[in-house]
This record gives sequence, structure tokens and C-alpha cells, in this order.
Amino acid sequence: MPGVDALFTLVRRLASRQPVIEVAAPKWLVRRHGLAAMAARAGAGTYRDELARATIEWSRIDVELAPVVTAFVAAGIRVAAIKGVAYAKSLYDSPAERPMGDVDLLVQPADYSRAAAVLTSAGFVAGVSPVLHHAHAWVRETFVIDLHRSIIAPGRSRIDLAAVWARMQPGWPDCAERLEPTDALVFHLVNLARNRLRVPLIHVIDTERLCQQGDATTAIERARSWGLGRGAELALRFCTSILEERAGRPAGWLGPSVHDAVELHEPSVVHKVLFDVATAGSAPQLASRVVHFAANRLRRLSSR
Repeated sequence: MPGVDALFTLVRRLASRQPVIEVAAPKWLVRRHGLAAMAARAGAGTYRDELARATIEWSRIDVELAPVVTAFVAAGIRVAAIKGVAYAKSLYDSPAERPMGDVDLLVQPADYSRAAAVLTSAGFVAGVSPVLHHAHAWVRETFVIDLHRSIIAPGRSRIDLAAVWARMQPGWPDCAERLEPTDALVFHLVNLARNRLRVPLIHVIDTERLCQQGDATTAIERARSWGLGRGAELALRFCTSILEERAGRPAGWLGPSVHDAVELHEPSVVHKVLFDVATAGSAPQLASRVVHFAANRLRRLSSR
């Protein structure tokens, strides 16, 4: 694929905040991996329209998200912005550089029902989410909030959420909180592993910048204590291999090939099973993955 090397070169230049005047990778690939607005900010004039659209979208998020957070806090609910919406405000020079499909918010499990009631009062409607999932989509016109209890489904980790919430720091919007930097890095790596490393390459740049704020060694140790070490290690290896231009498959045989990573190919069922078995932290975690997979498979079959 002609654009592979050019795309990885662009990722490395953007990650290190180097100027970008010409982009050799095909435009559709740059857009698909969420890099267009950042490339424009780095100097690539052909992507100015993408930056303008992203800036308008962020203006909308600024207007719509703040009242939701205020409503949560007024109801006595602690809420943290996580993933893309948090990265955009804390890792990038301009939030428009970090596109996202929805806004991810984290609440404590005990507050989830009250948080759902707040969203309902604000005009949001619950979307369809996978069975036994750790988050649920809420939709109001074109604005989508993914409301999280955790970062991974029940039974698939030993995350100490009480400790995570005790380490929270002031965040954005006003009154919201954000993950402590090393927790943010762990959550990010776990999310990459949960998606079996088939993710837009903007996530590689996220990883580089999260590592600058948090501590990667502590993050891996924390992930291990939560039963998520193998997946986090693979995710970190995947990102650092791309950033350091190492030869071969970025995460070894368990991860995607270079072409699969660029084209965002879904892994085969066999590869999914192998990845899940290899990254499960314990037999109960593996059993939980099997239950979740079977429950969602049955749901899809019953809806046909």
C-alpha cells in the first residue's frame, strides 16, 4: 500500500510537534486516522477546511457539555471527562486537533442511575449498547455522550475504582474532574487493548503525550495489579514501535500487521480469540470475556 510509510511518517512528525508542509499520504487515510486537523495546525494548508470544521465542532461541544456537567454536579454526582474530550483539552495545543465521535464521561458506579436520570431530564435518550457493557451511549440530536461506570466490562479486571477516584484532579469543563496522569495512561492503554489495537493512529499520538505527563513504568505496574498488564504492555509496545520506527509487526504476532493497522482491518475470529486468551489476566477474566461475547452474539442473532 503506497501510503503506509507516508502515514507513519506523518504520525511521527505530529507526535514530535514538527512542522508539516506537505503530506504524502492519501487524504482519505489521513482523515480516517483523525490526523487532518492536526496536520493543518502543523502547516499543511490542504487540510485547512478540516481544521475549520473541527473548530466549529469544538465550539458546539463547549456550549453543550458545560450545562450537562453542571447538572451532574448540582445533583451531587462526581463526573470526569475521559478519553478524547479530556485529551483534547490537556494534551493538544488546540482542542480542534483531537477529533472524536462522542464525548466520554465517567461517573462512580453507585451514581450511574442518578446520572442517567440527569441525562434524561436534559433531553438525552439512551441508545443501544452491548450487553454487560461498561458504558452506555446517550443521544440528543447529534450530540452523543458515552456514560461510563469504568473502562472495561464487569468481571474483566480488578480495577480499584475507589483509588482512581481518590486520585482525581480538577478538570474541564469547570466542576468536572480528570484522571490522574498515570491513571489516564493506564485507561488509554486498556482501551487500545480492548479494541485489539485496531484503532485510528491518532491514539498513538495520544500515547506519546500521555507518557510525557504520566509514568509508563508505574502505569504498567498499575495495570498488572488490576489484572490488565498483558494488554497494556502490548498496547504500549504497539505505539512505541510505530513512534520509534521499529521493523516488523508493531505489537508482534498478537497485534495487527502494518497494513492492518493502517487500513483498520477487523481481526479474524481466530485472531480475536487468541488475543483475548493471551491478554486475559486470569481464568475468571477469560470466562467473563466468553460470557460477554456469547451474550452479545445471542442478542445479534435474536434481533435478525
